[in-house]
Amino acid sequence: MVEELTPFEKERYETAQILLNYMLPAEANVVATFWKFPEVMYDFRDIELESFHTNTWRVYWQIVHDIFVEQKKEVVDELTVNFYLEKHLKLKEKYEEYGGYDTIIKAGSYIKKENIVGYVLELQKWNAVYEMNKQGFPVKNKLSDFADMSLDEIYAVLQAQINNTFLKHSDSLNKSYDISDDLDQLIEDLQSGSEVGLPYYEMPLLNQQTGGCMLGNITLIGGVTNAGKSTFVRDVHIPSLIKHNEKCVIMINEEDLSRLQRELIVWYVNNELHFELHKYVLKEGVWNEETRAYINMAVEWLKSMKEQHLLTVIPFKTFTTSNAIKVINKYSALGVKYFILDTFKADSTSGANENIRIQMNQNMIALYDTVKTANKNVHLLCTFQLNKASVRMKKYDLDCVGEAKSVMDVASTGIMMRKLFDDEREDLKVYQDEIDAQGIVHQKIIPLDPRKRYQVFFVVKSREGSTDRQIVAEVDFSKNIYKEIGYCYIENLATS
Repeated sequence: MVEELTPFEKERYETAQILLNYMLPAEANVVATFWKFPEVMYDFRDIELESFHTNTWRVYWQIVHDIFVEQKKEVVDELTVNFYLEKHLKLKEKYEEYGGYDTIIKAGSYIKKENIVGYVLELQKWNAVYEMNKQGFPVKNKLSDFADMSLDEIYAVLQAQINNTFLKHSDSLNKSYDISDDLDQLIEDLQSGSEVGLPYYEMPLLNQQTGGCMLGNITLIGGVTNAGKSTFVRDVHIPSLIKHNEKCVIMINEEDLSRLQRELIVWYVNNELHFELHKYVLKEGVWNEETRAYINMAVEWLKSMKEQHLLTVIPFKTFTTSNAIKVINKYSALGVKYFILDTFKADSTSGANENIRIQMNQNMIALYDTVKTANKNVHLLCTFQLNKASVRMKKYDLDCVGEAKSVMDVASTGIMMRKLFDDEREDLKVYQDEIDAQGIVHQKIIPLDPRKRYQVFFVVKSREGSTDRQIVAEVDFSKNIYKEIGYCYIENLATS
């Protein structure tokens, strides 16, 4: 069989056999932990049969998975295993061939439950190397080096080698230009409006001050806890992406897929179908026939995006900037131009003694180097947390970012938001511009309704517009409705 292979195929086959020796202890550690502490299987649902390449540990994984996850047995002891195998004779034959219960006891004698994350990361590393070999990457001579490296370190080394190769041999990565090059095309693009960024949904004043979401740039959305940052992303940014038929990858690390689905259903029913649906009604699940019909329409709307892959959601189990960059690299190669990171924060792997401020600044620079025009030329919108002192501030500025204020340096747009304070409802003047018959602009004062909720947006940085005024929007958080009503001027004072 091996003699019939081409030299290239033979090389891959031989490498795969060597790889199994590296994979064997990694697979044994994971499966032995699952047998000894089966409850941890629920934390690693992405580990499946295809995660294992040695027959022994495929068999032992299948047994513990079927007993604990599928049959929901409370313990995985020798008696339970024997009962199970009486109905699965092929598995029983292999189980006995591989040493039966004694094998798993020996394998579990040295593992520790608290090391499970490390065991899984080691397994994932060798799976990635195995897949690289399968696809023809020359890894045979690097296996001993890979043994001492993490998956992220392997990725960084290989990416650096590829980048270095293409930098040496491609003039397209670092061209020089005369200032007049492509000038006529620029004027054409400006005249057609193609140089305007993706607008925010139904927020003309915010679009005017920021220029929208420009490719090759980062937009930062800041606020204190419960200020409505994620709500703004769901109700203003994502609907605009859908309206303009733009694909987007949404990276989330503080919510889950079902939450986003619920929020978009509520948004669509209220904003597009103009039927009143409160979040609590959706969650209670007791709907009359009419409400159910509108919910079904929203569900069909979400399903209609699947064929085009308009919205891809990636919930991070643990957040690291390097993982976010990998996602951007992967999906930008597939044509995605817009990315959301909710929320940008310090890496979950940061130690207590590390300088979080420096790390976050460096991570934001790494993100910008990835999305900028000279690289992937995509747009990234990040939400982030303002410092705790901001909760008392009336006017937000760059100082509200806290110690990691340099994260704002590479962003093209910085927007901060807060809810309207109670004492502002009577005193704050909100304006709308009106143009009379002679073309003169007049400011019309818009009264605020004490029964409604409002948000104030501070554009603290804008490379495409101004930062001299604040924008006020009426918000119904229960129905996911945003309505921009005007602008105002807020003094730089703290609230009592």
